[in-house]
Amino acid sequence: MERKTVIQKLRRKYKRIYAGMALSVVFALLASTEARGQNIFHYEKPMPLAGKDIPGPALRAADYAAYYAFQFGPGSNDVLYLVFDCERKYGRHDIMFLYSPEHELYSNAVLCRGSYSKSRKIEFRKFNLHAKFDKIEVDYNIKLSLKTMWEKGRLNLDSEIICRVRNLANGDKCSFELYGSHRPVMLAFRKIEVEPILKKPTLHVSWDYRSDPPHVRGRIKMGKFGFLPDSGLSSRAKVVISSDVRKSQTRKVVKIETDEAKVDFICKPPRKLRNARAYTAEVKVDLTPFFGILMDDVTTVLR
Repeated sequence: MERKTVIQKLRRKYKRIYAGMALSVVFALLASTEARGQNIFHYEKPMPLAGKDIPGPALRAADYAAYYAFQFGPGSNDVLYLVFDCERKYGRHDIMFLYSPEHELYSNAVLCRGSYSKSRKIEFRKFNLHAKFDKIEVDYNIKLSLKTMWEKGRLNLDSEIICRVRNLANGDKCSFELYGSHRPVMLAFRKIEVEPILKKPTLHVSWDYRSDPPHVRGRIKMGKFGFLPDSGLSSRAKVVISSDVRKSQTRKVVKIETDEAKVDFICKPPRKLRNARAYTAEVKVDLTPFFGILMDDVTTVLR
């Protein structure tokens, strides 16, 4: 009888232990998922084309054309190919063709003329795209500008994309802006790299030593794009700066505003940072209900 009682007690004890371990694992996984953010966009892998295989464009200087591609929807054919044409050898790329295999507007290549801006870039008129990822609907408003630098043998393509997202299941809505810089391919026989526009966002935090005391610099990225939350998403970042010596903490809530590069937000710490001490900056951005909570931290020792 006593042996049976002891066995029952041991079973209850280890059941509690294993239950606690299981809960710890679950909570760790939830925290990890929370830190990474949620991915609500899934893609079929596209079959990228080479520039020479894009149908339609009548190019003035085909040997000097440039190419790029964005994947805007989940299907393998939800790809927008960009063809940049110049008037002559080593000229500016002032014409853009838009081509998407199964899009009703761009299944035949559409010509867009650019205009020369004060920043010495060719700017093209804005255009719209629409996509649906299961129950998530997305509308894009896209602005592109291009700078040709023949002396460096490359082109810089800048993108500004306003994304309006709607969850058809519950009616939730949000909008955000993406800022990107890309390198078009300048060889017609090479396969064009296809860049997905939408991915799960990530938070990146660093100490910026260009100021005294150093500032905490944060950046939200969506793939290769800088990410700026707008309506339906929090535009605040919670920053905690702590010291390893006195365990003191400074808490700030920072508005996510872009700098000149339109990708970073900055938190200025108190003036009482001292040399030879380690300081940790922990940053949290709440992008629910669409993307979850983003977190990152970084430690520095002042010299």
